[in-house]
Amino acid sequence: MTDAFASIANGGEYREPVFFTKILDHNGKVLIENEPEPRRVMKDSTAFLITDAMADSVVSQSLYATPGSQPSTTSAAAAVPGMSTSGKSGTTTSNNDLWFVGFTPYYTAGIWSGYDNNGSITGGTSYHKAIWRNIMTRIHEGLPDPGFVPPDSVEKVEICRKSGKLPVPGVCSSDPRGDATYTEYFAKGTAPTETCDCHVRVSVCGVSGGRPTAFCPKNQLVSKTFMAVPDEGYTDDSKYAIPGTCSVHSGSSTIIDPNPGDGNDIPFGPGYIPNSGGSSIEPGGNNIPIVPAAPD
Repeated sequence: MTDAFASIANGGEYREPVFFTKILDHNGKVLIENEPEPRRVMKDSTAFLITDAMADSVVSQSLYATPGSQPSTTSAAAAVPGMSTSGKSGTTTSNNDLWFVGFTPYYTAGIWSGYDNNGSITGGTSYHKAIWRNIMTRIHEGLPDPGFVPPDSVEKVEICRKSGKLPVPGVCSSDPRGDATYTEYFAKGTAPTETCDCHVRVSVCGVSGGRPTAFCPKNQLVSKTFMAVPDEGYTDDSKYAIPGTCSVHSGSSTIIDPNPGDGNDIPFGPGYIPNSGGSSIEPGGNNIPIVPAAPD
C-alpha cells in the first residue's frame, strides 16, 4: 500500500521497495549499489492531480465546500506542521482496521492500527493519524517545504465551484454566500470551456427583495446574484433561488412571460422568470428584466 502511494509521490514512477541502496567498505568505497530502476505506471499529470486531491483531505477546510460552510476533512489530524502533506485514511467494517498512508515532498509512510484477533476498535478512530503526524514531524525537522510542484502537463484555471465551469466575471464571485470562484488544476487540454449556468444576475426591488413590478420605484432597483435551481425538490441552493415578485409594490402588474410554453423556459426554482426570446434573465447574464412603465 505504501509503495503504491510512493508511486504517486514520485510523479507516477514506480520503484520496487528495497532495504538498502548501497553497501560501503570501511574506506567508504561502494561495494554494492542497489538503486531500484524507476518504471512509469501513470502520467505525471495524473499523479499530481491525485496528490492535489488528497492534499485537500489533510487541510482543515474543504476547498470545494459551499461558501460560508465549515466542513471537517477526513485526515486533518495527519497534517505535518509547516510541510505540504497529502494522503488518505481508510477503515474497514466495524472499524476493525484503521489506515493512513500519505506523503510529503520528501517521504512516504503508512500506518495501520488494529487487533491481532481482528476485533473492533473503539474509543476513537483518529489516533493513528496523530501517530503518523508525530513520526513525520520528527523526520522533517529542519527541512524546508518545497510544496508539491506541478509538472508542465498541468495548468491552473479559475472555475466556479458550484457549476465546475468557467466563472462569469462579477457574477460567480458575488454568490450570496461569498466568492464562489477558485483556482483548480487540470491536465492540459481538459479544462472546462463552458461558462457557469448556475449563477444568475437579477434586478430586484431594494425594498422587498422581490422581482420588480411596474410599481416599484426605479431608483430603488438593485442588481443581485441568485442561483438557478430546479423547480422541483429542495437543495442547499434553494433559498438563494430567484425570488417571487415584489409584495410591497404589488399593484396589478407584474413581470410575466409574454410567450409561455415556448420551450425556452429555464428552471430557476419557485418564482422564476422564464427565458422568453432573450428578453428576460439569462444564466450568468447581467441583463435586467424589462419592467412595464408605471401607469400615470
